[in-house]
Amino acid sequence: MQKSNNEEGMTLIEVMVTMVIFAVGILGIMTLQLNALRTNAETRHWDDANRLLAFHAERIGLSTYGSLNNTGSVEGTADKREAWRKAPFGDNSVGVTIDVGPGGYALSRFVSENTTEMTKTVFFCVQWTLGTRQEQIFRTVVKSPDREG
Repeated sequence: MQKSNNEEGMTLIEVMVTMVIFAVGILGIMTLQLNALRTNAETRHWDDANRLLAFHAERIGLSTYGSLNNTGSVEGTADKREAWRKAPFGDNSVGVTIDVGPGGYALSRFVSENTTEMTKTVFFCVQWTLGTRQEQIFRTVVKSPDREG
């Protein structure tokens, strides 16, 4: 009986190299999936914050001109507005904290009146926590005096 050197099959080294390449590919796919999930969650928070801002901005259109005021009738001067923009939730004597929505969203509002143009500008800020970061988004709405029919 003669033995042939043409044996078929794979060596152990070939199998192990194939398994390492396969494992690296699976880890890459898992990393992509985790990044996609994280980005999706962040986008959902930004979308919820924008919806909260849009809801309150639309309510400004339904509010009367005279009803738009700051806490304690604080004048909406440029200095006060800048103080509010730096820390919209830090000093309740400046702006008005309106709503703490579901998911840990807080909304603050500051009203500034332009007497020469007869308009009130309402500045909104929504704040929420995303992981270890504090995120904020701002929106501005201008309201003119009510028209009487």
